[in-house]
Amino acid sequence: MEQTRVKTWKFTALFITVFLLLSYVLLISSLSKNFSIEQIGETPIEVSKSQLVITQGYAKILPALLLKPQSYLYQGKTYIPHRELSDKVTIYSLSSLIISAIVDVAIPIFALFIMALTSIALNAAYQTKRVNKALRPICNKVDNIIASYQYGEEHRTNTANISELHHSLDALHLIAKDYRSNAEESIFCDKLTKLVDRYNFLTHIDKQIKLSADDNQKSGLLFIDLDGFKQVNDSYGHSFGDEVLIQVAERLRSIVRRQNLSFTQDDTELGYNLARLGGDEFTLFIQTLETLE
Repeated sequence: MEQTRVKTWKFTALFITVFLLLSYVLLISSLSKNFSIEQIGETPIEVSKSQLVITQGYAKILPALLLKPQSYLYQGKTYIPHRELSDKVTIYSLSSLIISAIVDVAIPIFALFIMALTSIALNAAYQTKRVNKALRPICNKVDNIIASYQYGEEHRTNTANISELHHSLDALHLIAKDYRSNAEESIFCDKLTKLVDRYNFLTHIDKQIKLSADDNQKSGLLFIDLDGFKQVNDSYGHSFGDEVLIQVAERLRSIVRRQNLSFTQDDTELGYNLARLGGDEFTLFIQTLETLE
């Protein structure tokens, strides 16, 4: 894609350069022709050489670019000599020369400009078609991947361009993020409450306690046990007991969020400081304690 963009810019720069060069050549040719046959549109001025001042510095740049290196200043304006006698010089105004040349080449320059724009537009259209053709199989592959994760839901762009590819990749990114989150829940979490399980919690706090010891920080570990939970199961059944555990886990999770006690290792929402050890036992690790109370 980057190579295609570079080629397009190179092609555009080449056309602009050629257009400017041809315009310059046409301008010089028209100016020389008009100057030689005296078709300038104004009457030449015949003055004494003593009244003329040879141009110096920046005033010489424009005449030199127009291939008229010999120029004079007369009454504050730049003039180009046409005929020089012993003490008299016939001169033309530089501005009149430029205006007559521009008028003479206006149509050819306009035609060149239209040709340049047309060529650039055609090249851009060709490059766009070429890029879209190359993108189509990529878009189809991405759409097929998305469709395989969506289990029958339609996600077809039916087009092949950069914006649609970005849209499809964003959708694929969300699917991958959800899949990763679900996979981590399945691997690291308790199946009922979706809290971190005993093994992963113990591994986590082992690392955090070592870090706290190295940084000389105080940490806390809270154990939470539900009194009378066995009677709930016996009286109302295990399904009701499971719902109680789910509600307790959600309330503990909300407290952890409000008190900013959560800990995540990546961009997922999986928290490691709150866990279900088993049965009706929960535990919460507080990384930093200001006071023992």
